[in-house]
Amino acid sequence: MDEQASFEPRAVLGPARGGTSRLTVIVPALALAATAWAGLSGPRASSDVANAPPQPVVAEAPSDGGPAPTVAPAAAAPGYPTTVLGLQVRTLLDLDAAARHDAVLAVEGWYFPGAVSRCPSTTDVAPAAYVAELGVMADPDTFCQRSGRLLISPPFAYGPPSDQTLWQSVRRTSGITSLAVTMTPGVPVPAALTGPEAAAGVQAVLVGRMVDAGSIVVDRVVWAAGFGHAQTTSILPSLLDNGPLLSWRPRDRLAEATVGPTGAILMETLVDRPTLFAVDPAAAAEISRTAPKAERIWYRRALGPDPALDAPRWVAVDDTTGHVLGGGAVEQVPAFIAFQN
Repeated sequence: MDEQASFEPRAVLGPARGGTSRLTVIVPALALAATAWAGLSGPRASSDVANAPPQPVVAEAPSDGGPAPTVAPAAAAPGYPTTVLGLQVRTLLDLDAAARHDAVLAVEGWYFPGAVSRCPSTTDVAPAAYVAELGVMADPDTFCQRSGRLLISPPFAYGPPSDQTLWQSVRRTSGITSLAVTMTPGVPVPAALTGPEAAAGVQAVLVGRMVDAGSIVVDRVVWAAGFGHAQTTSILPSLLDNGPLLSWRPRDRLAEATVGPTGAILMETLVDRPTLFAVDPAAAAEISRTAPKAERIWYRRALGPDPALDAPRWVAVDDTTGHVLGGGAVEQVPAFIAFQN
């Protein structure tokens, strides 16, 4: 395309006109950044009012000197967000038959990490300093095949998860449910779900698509261990040798022109063709037919206009040429799950 924006670092501030004017620019920028982060990870007075715990209701004292007023106990807050990205957050207990057929689900539970495999080879290309400043993830581990299990309560509450006989018995006798989890390669996974502390189970809210009655493929981790997590763009480290070339503004315009209005972005990543097959096999197959020479591919997956009912949308753009490589509704996820119940 003719209009392409460079991804190279640029000066954020204009030429200095003195210490006061520079400070005048910096302070509002920092305030704006703090406000944006608070909107992502903290309570918001506008959109989260419906999620605020009910306040105690105090009965008015009767005028005739009757019994003292009573205080109605406040309902206990769930301890996690009840809506994310326009989706109602469900627990494993209320994943009824209707909910399991929604295009996308937000599910709360205790995540226990499983196998990690098929990680990309390390690269000698060192991430440029501005990569971290831009808030993107360029870690090979982001593109590994990750699996795990989402449980209704902390795993060790019922004995070591490695004792499969015990766990099967617990599920049969007490109705405890779980979901096998596969993380889509390219989706940043918070350290709380991958570090040593995750072995004891970490409460999380995952957004993804059901494969069958007991398996989910996750496209975004929105909340974990008490903290909200913003959508973060990922980049295959081997592609840092020459770019990225296409910035987010032209990518936004191309995405809307290709698939129309969408909901929130679930994931966005810059990958090569082999890695795209792990991210979205159907999209990779289409691009291999229509643009077999494309090697630097921006892939975006976003919620549909109606997040729960409409299939997610995908769009792919060539980072080198700026041409759209394909787009449409995300097809049904493959039935392969690395970590079986």
